[in-house]
Amino acid sequence: MPIGLLSFIIITVLLSLPFIIIYIHSRKKRSTGSTLTEFDSGERSEKTIHFSMRKKRKLGVKGLVVLCALLAVVGITIGIIMYNLTAWKRDFEIQYIGYEDTNYGGGTYSYVIKNRTNNTYKNVKAVFHVSNIYGDLFIEDYVGSFKQGEEKEYNFCFNKVEKEADKKGIKLLMASVDLEKLTW
Repeated sequence: MPIGLLSFIIITVLLSLPFIIIYIHSRKKRSTGSTLTEFDSGERSEKTIHFSMRKKRKLGVKGLVVLCALLAVVGITIGIIMYNLTAWKRDFEIQYIGYEDTNYGGGTYSYVIKNRTNNTYKNVKAVFHVSNIYGDLFIEDYVGSFKQGEEKEYNFCFNKVEKEADKKGIKLLMASVDLEKLTW
């Protein structure tokens, strides 16, 4: 079961559970309640009180149903968003090969990226998160297009991190580079 769908089910159940308990509890109170037969002013009859109490109950139940429906819609929307945000994890298999230091400065991070679907993806970009003492960076780098089941070796040069840090005026110290996600 996908994580997004599972989290949607859990969130929906947890959010609607208190309202269901309140509804069940209020039903028990109504069935054991007593009716008023005497009134001080004598202006209202027993029928009027029962009618107004029934009307309030119906409004309360309707409000509870609307609230649960609203929570279900919110839960479904969150589930769909989470499912779409993690689509790249289901569609691509990413294997980190290693880091190789180069003579011309900076190193190269090597990855093998495989398309696990029957879909063709164009303009695939890798988003890297650079953790740094002086500030974090997010860098996009073009990977290429992927056909069905295609596998490519991808190299990311640390020089791109240095250039981006210089553009933003961030000094690099103890920076670590992690592949955050793929976009297309």
